[in-house]
Amino acid sequence: MKKVLVTGGLGYIGSHVVKMLEDRGYEVTILDNNLYNLKVSHDYIKDDAYNIARYYSSEYEAVIALAGIVGDEACLLDTRRTEYSNYHTTIKLAGLNMKRLIFASTCSVYGSAKEIVNEESKCKPLSVYAHTKLRSEKLILETENIGTKTILRLPTLFGYSQRPRFDLVVNLFIAKAYFNKKIQVFGGEQLRPFCHVKDVARCLVDLVERPHANINNEIFNLGGLNYSISEIASMIAKSIPGTEVQTLEEKDDMRDYKVDFSKATDIIGFEPAYNLNYAINEFEDAFKANEVNDYTLSFYHNYNRLKELELGLL
Repeated sequence: MKKVLVTGGLGYIGSHVVKMLEDRGYEVTILDNNLYNLKVSHDYIKDDAYNIARYYSSEYEAVIALAGIVGDEACLLDTRRTEYSNYHTTIKLAGLNMKRLIFASTCSVYGSAKEIVNEESKCKPLSVYAHTKLRSEKLILETENIGTKTILRLPTLFGYSQRPRFDLVVNLFIAKAYFNKKIQVFGGEQLRPFCHVKDVARCLVDLVERPHANINNEIFNLGGLNYSISEIASMIAKSIPGTEVQTLEEKDDMRDYKVDFSKATDIIGFEPAYNLNYAINEFEDAFKANEVNDYTLSFYHNYNRLKELELGLL
């Protein structure tokens, strides 16, 4: 049985990745600090990904690196901790003689751009989060210790998971529409690439089996479609009757970019399978089943959870 190590394997993306790998017959080792105290049936190593060298061996066919602090606000809470989790952990990864590394980066590295951006476009990161990811990309591509290394620049994700996240715009808008019948949009004209978390997980798993020649030393933008925030709000409002959309002039996020996904389509054959309506339906099912009773709880928000930990409330 082939073995794969997944850092952050209990997380929003990681829980899907682990299930898909196991469904394909892989033996999966999860390295996760379980910051959210999830009750899980999987055996896992409870530790920071920074300590990966303690657990890595040449038996692993691949490492899928998902661990880290995610989100602009969460990363600003403690920039030294962010540097440790998001960049210095990459230094540890790059120091291992591994067969294959699949690294999750972010389309946030593009920052704000008027033109459509592709993998060759100039990066203009606007946040600590994006800066740590861009520096990590550079380090990985420069290292010679890794047999096959592939970087995915992930879009804004949406969809249900083991720990649903309501600090993601689509998921938050769906919850607000369902429970409050009202969505507030700040600005609204900002463009973003979007993709369902299951599609991203499937691509990560597919890359474990992809030929070296097509993916080594490559960066791929991953996503489905580019929408403005206002368009997302409008589509959700139409699907959940009685929802009001309120647009406010001020922006709470300056990122604004439209992404070209053609490289991922042409080289690794990536095509999204899950759309916005699918996500709306899965969240509505979860809400009706009382799997989520209060979407405002810190458990569902990276920033709020880290803030509570910082204040010693957990």
